[in-house]
Amino acid sequence: MKQIRLCWLIGLLLLAGGCSGNKQEMAEEMPNMLDVKVTINPEIADINKTVDFKADIVSNGKRVKKADEVKFEIWNSQMNKHTTIEVQPNKKGDYEIKKNFSEQGTYYIIAHVTAEGMHAMPKKEFTVGSRSSTE
Repeated sequence: MKQIRLCWLIGLLLLAGGCSGNKQEMAEEMPNMLDVKVTINPEIADINKTVDFKADIVSNGKRVKKADEVKFEIWNSQMNKHTTIEVQPNKKGDYEIKKNFSEQGTYYIIAHVTAEGMHAMPKKEFTVGSRSSTE
């Protein structure tokens, strides 16, 4: 009977020891998070006026100046057609475009960003003229 208890005790100690991993190793195994902030200026724009779109990309607390891919997908909420624009970094490493809109309504933008083995797709809403009547 004592041998069985001793075996159980050894087994429990081994099991408990296996559960306590090195915290530093666990932190190193955690993937970096890709944080993408989309800014729209102005968020309420006049028809046929320029709207600035910018994606600020941060990974592991550092600004990403050279992403693998950045695309802006833009569409009017009342239409099925989506426009996708590939965005290249400017001299400062910023990902931005300027675009005019000839039709009023509520629009959406999704920034498709791939960098450092990760992908993010933040979505924002903006208005051109007045909001769409069904929203």
